Amino acid sequence: MNTPSFGQRIALAFSAFFKILFDGEFAGRVLRSTQPDSADEFSQTAPSSEVEEAPVELDTMPVPPMEPATHTEPMVTSISLDRKALQLIGALQRDGRFVDFIMQDLNQHADAEIGAVARVVHGGCRRVMQRYMSIDPVWPGDEGSQVTVDDGFDRQRISLTGNVSGEPPFTGTLEHAGWYASQVDLPDLTDAADPFVLMPAEIEL
Repeated sequence: MNTPSFGQRIALAFSAFFKILFDGEFAGRVLRSTQPDSADEFSQTAPSSEVEEAPVELDTMPVPPMEPATHTEPMVTSISLDRKALQLIGALQRDGRFVDFIMQDLNQHADAEIGAVARVVHGGCRRVMQRYMSIDPVWPGDEGSQVTVDDGFDRQRISLTGNVSGEPPFTGTLEHAGWYASQVDLPDLTDAADPFVLMPAEIEL
């Protein structure tokens, strides 16, 4: 398998981020694949070389009929979730200049300039998130407070850091309440819309 280019890895990272965000089952598989004591769900065990195969007479084997080759669409265009992810990034760019801000080399600007621009970007992106999504804290509590994590907790929603040892229940400090997308309501794209165009080029005449 060829190593993807840097640009392809960026697109894949965005795609994986939103798929993990919106697809709980996929997120669970990713989480389990990162745990060293779990079996790798994305690979298959090779058959043992010790299994002895029965000899096969080639001239007695029936020849299967030839079937026409089938061509599958590229993965990026076959998953509607990728279109939604790109659609959301396009909305963040349109209302909050999100992509402009991320792609800008901030080393060329003073902190005061960056702060002024960040306020504009923050306001626009916040409006987009509030318009299309309902986002709630994973843990409804004040950050910095003492909390108890009981046995059977959801490891996709709760991440334990620091000195993790023993068995639950665990007592610790809520460093971040987390975020959970309880509702996503992006408008449907028409077939003619190209979600890969995050913002068209602007030419003044």
